[in-house]
Amino acid sequence: MNFEIALKKILEWEGGYTNDPDDAGGETNYGITRNEAVRWGYLDSMKAIPMELVKKIYRTDYWDKICCDSLPEHIKLFAFDTGVNMGVGKWKKYLSEGLGAENNWNLEALYGRRKKSYIEIAAIRNNAKYLKGWLNRLEDIYRACKEEQPSTPAGSEQPMKLSRVIEIAEEEADKKIREDNGDNRDLKREIEKYWTGSYYPTGFCEGAPYCCAFATWVFNAAGIPVPRFVACESFAQWAKKGGSERVKALFLSKCEKPEPGDLVLFDTSREGLFNHIGIVQRVAEDTLTTIEGNTTSAGENSNNNPVGGVYKKTVNRFGNISGYIRILRLTGGNIDTPDPEDTFISILKQKQNIQQISGMQLLCNLLLGECLKIDGILGPKTEAALRKLYEAIEYFIEYKKNELLKQQLTLECKILKNETGDLVKEFENYDGLGEDNEW
Repeated sequence: MNFEIALKKILEWEGGYTNDPDDAGGETNYGITRNEAVRWGYLDSMKAIPMELVKKIYRTDYWDKICCDSLPEHIKLFAFDTGVNMGVGKWKKYLSEGLGAENNWNLEALYGRRKKSYIEIAAIRNNAKYLKGWLNRLEDIYRACKEEQPSTPAGSEQPMKLSRVIEIAEEEADKKIREDNGDNRDLKREIEKYWTGSYYPTGFCEGAPYCCAFATWVFNAAGIPVPRFVACESFAQWAKKGGSERVKALFLSKCEKPEPGDLVLFDTSREGLFNHIGIVQRVAEDTLTTIEGNTTSAGENSNNNPVGGVYKKTVNRFGNISGYIRILRLTGGNIDTPDPEDTFISILKQKQNIQQISGMQLLCNLLLGECLKIDGILGPKTEAALRKLYEAIEYFIEYKKNELLKQQLTLECKILKNETGDLVKEFENYDGLGEDNEW
């Protein structure tokens, strides 16, 4: 449920202009009080308040403050309406009472708690006359939310026991796995195991960021078969959809309090991204103890940093965290496998390496006859061409029969040697490819 649909439902109950002397809000239109409108700089008649401003107020002061976009589908409207009708503080109070993620977003429990609140408020001053309307509104919102509630999948379900996840993560941190040259590689090749079974295109994992590969490897090693994503953005979107048929998951906003065994997503660039991930070991009031791969003891991503590796660390709960993933349960369903081409594109979007994307654009032009502008920007035309390039490379790796492609790749590796740096190494790593090899 998106904001527009939820607001339409809210306005059905808020109605038009009123000025009830018993209503503490006073003069109101579309549920917006005179005081709220004034705070937004509106000083004209409340009867003429523009709908554009009404929407801005509802989105900014309620929908966004409650982080509705990050909530489960069947909770978004309930949370939004609670904030509008009872105040954002009331919704936060319910969460502090353990009625949110800690209770698996149980709609019935939230419904019962809000009903109790209405009865309590009705006993104050002249509020009793509003009780029937409040309860009718609550019942209507509850029914609408029930329609959004996912049905329980068929098959046996197992609640998650995440202690083994934390144990394995701790074991990896205790091994003190470190990169040798700050390029996401180690001579002992211990990092390499995190890529085993992942969705990274064949030959591209060497030297690539591995924080997500580490996290998903740990869960699978603990017997919890989460998809082997290597792009944090892909993992987050998977959780926002409720996980897969086999593994149920929940995405939590950064406003929520995590639990040990949750996955914590970071926005290290502070640009609204999911570009780093770790596993929560312990939770304190203001900090988290995490175990992360592809990081340093100082908390920076390990690219070009000689002390990168797997670390146990303490991070600020209110710092650059962008959300959490909670693995809820296993069912009897199948595991979803994303399209590897989509994962490949997601990784490039996550890295946003201008030199690498420019090199890819040049390869597409030389090998596929594209006419891309070499600007290092991953736009729609570049993305479409990269999908073709990916298919060509996969064909070559699998069959090794395309003689023309072999000749072209050999030639272009030489041409690109001084223009794309490490990008060429990725293509030379393919079996049989490179200046010193004969076909």
